[in-house]
Amino acid sequence: MATVVQRQLGDLVDAAGGAGARVLGDPAVLVSGITHDSRRVQPGWMFCCVPGATTDGHDHARAAVAAGATALLVERPLDLDVAQLVVPDTRSAMGHVAAEVWGNPAAALLMVGVTGTNGKTTTATLIAAVLESSGMPTRVIGTLTGRFTTPEACDLQQQLAEFVEDAQPLHPDYPLPDVDHPVTRPFWDGCRERRLRVQRDRETGSFHWPPKPSTWKGGRLEWVDAKGTGTVYTWVLGREPFLPAFKDLLPLAMVVVELDEGPRLVGHMVGCTPDEVAIGRRVRVVFKPLTERVVLPVWELVR
Repeated sequence: MATVVQRQLGDLVDAAGGAGARVLGDPAVLVSGITHDSRRVQPGWMFCCVPGATTDGHDHARAAVAAGATALLVERPLDLDVAQLVVPDTRSAMGHVAAEVWGNPAAALLMVGVTGTNGKTTTATLIAAVLESSGMPTRVIGTLTGRFTTPEACDLQQQLAEFVEDAQPLHPDYPLPDVDHPVTRPFWDGCRERRLRVQRDRETGSFHWPPKPSTWKGGRLEWVDAKGTGTVYTWVLGREPFLPAFKDLLPLAMVVVELDEGPRLVGHMVGCTPDEVAIGRRVRVVFKPLTERVVLPVWELVR
């Protein structure tokens, strides 16, 4: 699974067509993935209602919402209690929205397209072999790699996002958290589900960080989902690697983020230059998989 960059639904309007798109419901609803197949919907994802030759995706929207979809991409408003992004043509908008949801991965890749009537697979395979022999890690999408020569837009953008991450292998000395520690395990379980979780006092409603044992204050603390947004409380720019594993990440903007709920979390910024980071800047959480079980919350600017 590629890194999930949670997007607010309202931030997807421009990608969906700008003036031709409108939001019904809460524009602050978070979207953490996207698919046109209602059977593949995961909690927090957007479902694209694409009319087809034999079935209309709008007819499957209810099932998608039941599976956890937080938003729909539709051509007409539906009588469902879920936020909707209405566009003139879902198929035309779907690719652009999917690219935005998955962080526009094609911008980080050297892309080579092969078109024609015959010989496309052979040509693509030869190109990949030449690039690999030159030391350039290469992936091929085509007839031999999936059900379709050209995947649907949602699938394609997710694959490209995974390619970007595959090109950045984890350093063998990268320090990993103990995700099975009984005190912090609910936090790391939440990260794997793309949910930022913090503790809240059941009696006072106040939020707590760092995590406390479940028996603290007589067991009054409960784990709840945070909105995943906040402001930079303070930050520092790392220019020297304090561990070899961090060498390729430099310069690294390390931040203390004050969540909208109050707690302050430590992390680092992604998707921006150090010049863009400043105290008071609005940020939102991004979930970055390090291993199958370790998913790290990092931060990006709200633009």
